[in-house]
Amino acid sequence: MLSYIKIFLDCLETIEPLDDGERGRLFTALLQYAQTGQIPALQGNERFLFPVLRAQLDRDAQSYQRVCQANRENGRLGGRPPRNPVGFPQTQDKDKEQEKEKGKEKERSSGRTFTGGKRRSRRESQASPQQIRRDMEAMDAFLQQTRREMAQQASHPPASNPRP
Repeated sequence: MLSYIKIFLDCLETIEPLDDGERGRLFTALLQYAQTGQIPALQGNERFLFPVLRAQLDRDAQSYQRVCQANRENGRLGGRPPRNPVGFPQTQDKDKEQEKEKGKEKERSSGRTFTGGKRRSRRESQASPQQIRRDMEAMDAFLQQTRREMAQQASHPPASNPRP
């Protein structure tokens, strides 16, 4: 059995109709069930919710047992290999770092674009916060104008042509 129980937050809605005494008895019954596996005798309204919450405890216990079994099997196989296995030089990490730096340098050099006779790096070609703010204000003004026009159209529907 588990040494703990999981109580999910959506359980709060489930136990809301119960009074404090029934909630306490339900919680105590869940703890006793988790510890002993025996179903306690309940008399109040908590007896209606206990089976639902007990089923969740059973699912949690089964899930925990599956994880434990998988961990035992992985442990028998030797577990996760060490980061730097014996026989491999420690410089492997340094080589990876050097490769990363070369890749970053390539990105920096290829990240330059030709714009109207002036070369700009990728960072320089990005919009400034002020430009972004201006663009957002322009979009906001456009949306407000569109909403006003739509409201006018809704309040003044076109005259319908009567059929002859």
